[in-house]
Amino acid sequence: MRVVCLQYEQESGFLDFLTGYSPVIEPRPDGEVFLEIPRQGIRSLVREMGRSGFRVAGGIGTNPFIARAAVPAGMGAGRGRLPGLVRIRTPEGGALFAVPPGSEAEFAAALPVELLWPLPPKTRLALRGLGLVTGADVARVGDAELRAHFGEAGVLAAAYARGLDRRRVQALYPPPEVVWRCVPGGVVDRSALDGWLGAGARNLAGRLWQKGCGYRRLRLEIGLDGGRRLESERRFPAHVPPDAARLRHQLLLLLDAQEVDGPVDELRVTAGMLYRLAPRQLDLFSPETRAADGLERAAALDTRYPGRLARGWDAGFYRRERMLHFYDPCRGRWGAGGAG
Repeated sequence: MRVVCLQYEQESGFLDFLTGYSPVIEPRPDGEVFLEIPRQGIRSLVREMGRSGFRVAGGIGTNPFIARAAVPAGMGAGRGRLPGLVRIRTPEGGALFAVPPGSEAEFAAALPVELLWPLPPKTRLALRGLGLVTGADVARVGDAELRAHFGEAGVLAAAYARGLDRRRVQALYPPPEVVWRCVPGGVVDRSALDGWLGAGARNLAGRLWQKGCGYRRLRLEIGLDGGRRLESERRFPAHVPPDAARLRHQLLLLLDAQEVDGPVDELRVTAGMLYRLAPRQLDLFSPETRAADGLERAAALDTRYPGRLARGWDAGFYRRERMLHFYDPCRGRWGAGGAG
């Protein structure tokens, strides 16, 4: 597989075009996109971009750092071509620059430190201020010295200066979604609709937990008898863990936002803009976690260290239960009004 970095002018349909050539596409907010593609597919991609009228500049390498650095390095090749860099002719006035496998270290050694782009700008300025002009200059400095001076950024600087990048392209486009759909067939009773949406919330929450994902967007589509469709959507500024009770509450709010004036033939719920849950979120909200397990551990610790274990709500031991009650006001003593 090769990594391709393309710089484009936000042409309509360009990302959709790329889905025909790669299942791993990572758009970036600055008019760039990374994709992974088999080596033999690059020629076809370049040819079809020209036929479709897409004018882009891009770089090709074995990792994201090399692919992106090849673009400005190639565009400035009039001042002297960098070793290990090959220009690929493209139609429509575009430009692609490739670094063949095995040439990464040679190419990175000749790069100006300003093109070690994954590093923070302040780190690149500091490297230049120390008299380190190229990747080769950085590579000659010991890894231990770079780490002592720059911390983790120094470790990364040493790797990039040798053409190494362990990051992988993330499959962000098309945006991942989880969809639940049912055909209740002419339901007119509101309580029945609430029941269907509750079932959908449980289904979606379970599938999201299996994926280890939360969501940032929730969309409810309602198909009415006669073919008319209603749609309401809500986006969340913060990440939302897949708690079934909270998901049901959000769906009922979306239902309230619609004027359902006829029998409902179809319900469709989409949880989109997914993100990976952090390990702590999985531990805190997972339905498989049981408070009894924590109590057993507490009893064991109390036996081993008598009088050393703090108990009660103030000790923070029941933090998971408190958080769960916060997200579900209908449960127990912790509700919308705070502690009971």
